[in-house]
Amino acid sequence: MRYQVVDPASGEKTWVEFTGPELLVEGGGRQILIAQAENGELRVHTKIIPVPHNKFSTIPPTELKNLIESHCSAAEEDFTPGDTLSLAALFGEGSTQLAADLSQVEFDGENFITEGDQPDDALIGYQRLPNGVSFLGCLAGGDWETLLFLAIYFDGKELRAYIPEAGNPYNTDLNCAYGNNDDLDVANAKKRFPAVFQNVQASDADGQMQHLAGDEELIMADLTARFKP
Repeated sequence: MRYQVVDPASGEKTWVEFTGPELLVEGGGRQILIAQAENGELRVHTKIIPVPHNKFSTIPPTELKNLIESHCSAAEEDFTPGDTLSLAALFGEGSTQLAADLSQVEFDGENFITEGDQPDDALIGYQRLPNGVSFLGCLAGGDWETLLFLAIYFDGKELRAYIPEAGNPYNTDLNCAYGNNDDLDVANAKKRFPAVFQNVQASDADGQMQHLAGDEELIMADLTARFKP
């Protein structure tokens, strides 16, 4: 039997042949499993496929900026180069590897900071590592969440996003921004940021959690280790 599905690689509708009991479709950083239940109903399960961040291009930051703005222009008709970037424009229709990368950690796109009054060592904006990789450093999260750090770069083929773990303030047990589960957030933060949270209870953690900043030194070390020549 033939069924129409959305191809995860292109985002376009396509027809696939289903002979049962399962059909696997892969692409765009996603794996879609179509399975037939005992009652005959079809069930669809989508799984994000992690793609290693071991390739990068040494294009300059100005070129990376042009690629990112071109990507956003294609995703949103009213976006023009020079406009403030939004997470929605970067996600586009959600079928790209960039969108899959951004989905590795759950966070809200209400606040998306790529520039502004940040310390020089905050890693925000267009940056270049000593090994030549250029990236756009961003902070993202909802008003109720702790802002986490992410880096957008070009791997020589397509735009990618990398969310470092070391020094980055998010719940690594849940792969979710801090601010969505008080008890589990504090339990995780006590392991990762003991100097701040060692004696803090969940009921008293709102202030510390809301204003917890990433450790730029650890984040930079993570980026440098990830993108080796």
